[in-house]
Amino acid sequence: MSPASAARARAEWEDLAGLDPLFAVLSHPGTRDGGWDPASFFATGEAYVRTLMARAASLGLPHGREAALDFGCGVGRLTRALAAHFASCLGVDVSRGMIEHARRLNAGWTSCRFQPIDAAAELPASAFDLVLCKAVVQHLSGRDEQLACLTGLARALRPGGLLAVQVPSRLSWRRRLQILPRLYRVLRGLGVEPKALYRRLGMTPIRMAALGRADVEEAIRRGGAR
Repeated sequence: MSPASAARARAEWEDLAGLDPLFAVLSHPGTRDGGWDPASFFATGEAYVRTLMARAASLGLPHGREAALDFGCGVGRLTRALAAHFASCLGVDVSRGMIEHARRLNAGWTSCRFQPIDAAAELPASAFDLVLCKAVVQHLSGRDEQLACLTGLARALRPGGLLAVQVPSRLSWRRRLQILPRLYRVLRGLGVEPKALYRRLGMTPIRMAALGRADVEEAIRRGGAR
C-alpha cells in the first residue's frame, strides 16, 4: 500500500473507530450507534471461528496450532475467538483507534496481542499457522493494493499453514458506484466533521470492491501458497 493510500485508509477507519467501532466491524441491522451488546458481538466471532475451524479440520489444516493472525482485526472480534484454538493470536489493523479498543475489550485474553500495521507487506514471512482475513480486502482502495495484500498474507504462512480469506467476486451496480463513500471523502476533505456525516447524513467512508477468483488465486500463488 502506498503511503498516501495507507494514510487515507487510516484516517477513514480512525473516524469509524471514534464513531461506532462495533458497527463498523459488523454492520447488523439495529446495531448502529452503539446498538451492539458486547457479549452478543463477540459471540458472533466465536460462532464464525468454530465453523471455520471445522472446515479447516476437514482439510487437515493447519498442521500447527502455535500462532494465528487476524488481519484487519478491528476490535478483536475474531482474534479473541481464535484464542480457543491457538497458543498465540495476533490482531493487526490500520486504525490505531481500533487497536486501542481491541486491547481494552480483550484485556483478559493474555494470548492475544494487538498492533497497528499499514499493509500486509509488513508481516513477517512464514510466521503463522493460520492467517484469517475476513471482510478486509474489499475495503482497500485499489485493485493493485488488494492483490498485493493477498500476496503478503500468503507469504506470512508457515509450511502446512492455512489462509482463510473472504472477498466478494461480484458487486451490484449500486455497490460499484460507491456514491456515499465518495461523497464522504469529499466532504471530509472540505472539513465537515465525521459525526455530522455519519449521524446526520448516514454516510460512512467504507468502500467495497470485488476480485475474480482467478486473480485471487494468482495473488496467493505469488505469495508461495496454493
